[in-house]
Order: sequence, then structure tokens, then C-alpha cells
Amino acid sequence: FQCYNFSMSVALTADLHLTTRAEHPARFQALEDILSQMLSSGVETLVIAGDLFDRDRRDVSEFESVVRRADFRGLQIVVLPGNHDASLAQSSFSAANVLVMDRPRLMVLEEGGLPFFFLPYKAGESAGARLVPFRGELKPDGWFLVSHGDYTSGPAAPNPHEPGVYMPLTRADIAAFQPVRAFLGHIHLPFQSERVISPGSPAAVDTSETGRRGFWVVDPLSDRLEQHFVQQGPVYMKEDFLIVPSPDEAVSLKTEIIHRVLGWGFTPEERQRVNLSASFTGCSADRSSLRAAVLEALGDIRLYPDGEPDFSNVLAEDDPALAAAAALALDKASAIVLNEPSALPSAAEINRAVLRLVYGAD
Repeated sequence: FQCYNFSMSVALTADLHLTTRAEHPARFQALEDILSQMLSSGVETLVIAGDLFDRDRRDVSEFESVVRRADFRGLQIVVLPGNHDASLAQSSFSAANVLVMDRPRLMVLEEGGLPFFFLPYKAGESAGARLVPFRGELKPDGWFLVSHGDYTSGPAAPNPHEPGVYMPLTRADIAAFQPVRAFLGHIHLPFQSERVISPGSPAAVDTSETGRRGFWVVDPLSDRLEQHFVQQGPVYMKEDFLIVPSPDEAVSLKTEIIHRVLGWGFTPEERQRVNLSASFTGCSADRSSLRAAVLEALGDIRLYPDGEPDFSNVLAEDDPALAAAAALALDKASAIVLNEPSALPSAAEINRAVLRLVYGAD
């Protein structure tokens, strides 16, 4: 196999889905942020595990203008074709610092470190079947896998944006071939198991991709892993709030919002990048007090899409007898013990059912 003495550590990302900067500027911002963080950390190699581009017929010039910049041209960019850009080849690029893994290849990126096996996407096949011809080259616990497809036995569901299964890697494949780590693109959801890591998309492709976006850095000599977070572009979050009528409902709502926001664990700088999709349901004794409570609790956090809370699903209800009945029913519901919580309604769903029963509200 080939040896390229690129750098002591290797950064890994996937699923940038670049189109044009005018169409999706945040995706280019994420790429530039990753490259900038690499420079500040002394990391010289970036592996992109598929779907660098959103479409197979693409203009690579804007991408090349980034990686050719004076501050980035010393970095090596290793690109694996994914299902969106499966026809990528070395001939697609003129930039000298871009290397395309358009066929299965075992490569050492740091002399003395473990090799990386690059498995580009191929429609209609499984990752395990494509690894079989290379079994003799893949020493158990002696290599890293970089692939693009679903992890069918993993904690993440298949990519909701793309129905079907794409070049799946299974838990049985991991046990059979024993890579030290398998880095997978395609899934978009960041996750880490004992041996499988999905870096996730570094820039959300839409508002359903919530939470911090990031990338990983691995040291091929020691298998030391670090997760880094992208510091540019929007962060999408989604929260559902149930409003129960009471004299202090606005205070309770404000307190709950602050609690949720703190639970994200974001820095003040990260909170300023949040676009929050907030759903409000239930009943209110004083709907006029809710807007101010929400905006005060959120501070610099922007409500998506138009900056205003939507209370269209919150009914006006000021009957104290019904409010007392709802409070009692919710208190009783909170004491219910769920023996199989994964197969039963969540606490929020139970509380909504209680309000429907008391008020006839959704």
C-alpha cells in the first residue's frame, strides 16, 4: 500500500453537500472553519468521507478557491466519493493539494501510524461484501476504515433525507474485519460507538439537523481521538413547550425555557448562533403575557423562522375549576411508573393527553 507522510493527526468530516456559496454559504463557512482550526492545531490532513458535493454534476471551482488560498494550500485534502458525488475522480480537480480516493485503497497517512482503508461509495453493494477481497491486507485491529453509507446495526436510523439503505456497514462486519475505527459519512447524525464514528454533517443541511456540528481528529500513531465543534454558521435547535393554565404560567414558561437552554450546554457565543424552532401547545389563562416571557427568557437566541413565538396552538382558558382539575390530573400523571418507557408515551405526550381530556385541547 501507499504511504503519504501528511501529518501527525488527521481531521475527518463528511457530508458538506457543497453547491454554491450564494446558495448555501454556511456550508462553505463550515469548511473554512474546519481548515482554520486545523491550522491552529497543527493538523495538516483533512479526510472528507463522502458527499463533499451535493450533486454528481458539479462545479468544483468554489471549493478549489478555498483550498488554494494561501493559508490553506499547505493542507492536504483527501476526498472519498459518496452517493451524491459518486463519479468524483482525481481528474475532477486541478488543485495540487486534493487527493481523490476513487477506488478502494489502503494508505498510510503518517509514517509509523496505522493505515486508512478508503472505501468509496458504490450503489447496490454492502461495505462488508466490498471488504472481502481485501481481507488479506487488513490486519485485525491494525487499520482505520473510511467509508460512506449506513450503519444498519448502529444507534442512528438511516438518513431520513434519503429513504433506502446505502452501502451498509453492519456490526457483524466490524466484528469480522476488526478495524480499530470505522469513520462513516452519509448518516449526517453525529454519533460514536466503541469502534464506529459518524462525524455528522459539519453544516446542517436543513433545520432537522439540530445541535452542534463538528468534526473529529485522530492520531494514527496512538488512536487518540478528539472531537472539535464548528464555530461558524447557524445551529438549529427544536423544543416543544406545554403550557398549563395557572396564575404564574408565564413565570413557569420562562423558567422552563431557561432550563432547556442551559441544558444544551452551549457557550454564550454558540447561543448567539442558535435558530430555535419552538412549538407551544396547551392552554393559557393569560395569553397576552406569554410573548414577553418567551422573548425575555431567550435573550439573544433567535426564534426560527421569523423571530416571533407562535401561540396559535395555545387555547385561551381562564376557568379556575378546570385549571385546578388539570393541575391535579397532571400531578397524578407524573406519578405513573412506566415499566417499558421506550415502548410507551413520553411524559410530554401523557401531559398533552391530560389537557385534551380536561380542556378538549391539542
